[in-house]
Amino acid sequence: MRAWVVVFGLVGCAETTTIPQYRCDVRIAELSPSSGAAGEAVAISGTPFTTSWDTAVYVGGTRALVDDVNRYNCDPCDECFDEHVDECPARECADCDACDALCTACEEVATFVVPDVAAGKTSVRLLNSHGESNGMPFVDAAKPVDTGDSGAETGDSASPETGESGK
Repeated sequence: MRAWVVVFGLVGCAETTTIPQYRCDVRIAELSPSSGAAGEAVAISGTPFTTSWDTAVYVGGTRALVDDVNRYNCDPCDECFDEHVDECPARECADCDACDALCTACEEVATFVVPDVAAGKTSVRLLNSHGESNGMPFVDAAKPVDTGDSGAETGDSASPETGESGK
């Protein structure tokens, strides 16, 4: 009986491309609203944000669903960074003296859905490829549990009903 041995060779690429990743101070400036119940939407204003697929939001220790990440009034800031690329290599971190005045109008907003967590005081954190944000105070105002008891009269009048008319 013959045994065949198959040998696979691995061929690697000749060059490695390195993409610099800047670590920034990710910052949450505001939550709107600063309290909410499971299933409600909350907006986070801050900087620097990336995209929804690269963003994780945690309410306490529970991950929330990130709906969207948007940037408003950021075109002048972005154009300035393009014009000053040699002076401002850390574009993602918005650290460029030549563009600071234009970048103050740029607003970055991420929206998330409050996950089902215990009611009470907690914090919200945002993580993306730039780093992790500060914790922002948040109050989870859990919706009351529906027990089916509406408080309406049940028909029990506290006197025994016999079904007899008394005649």
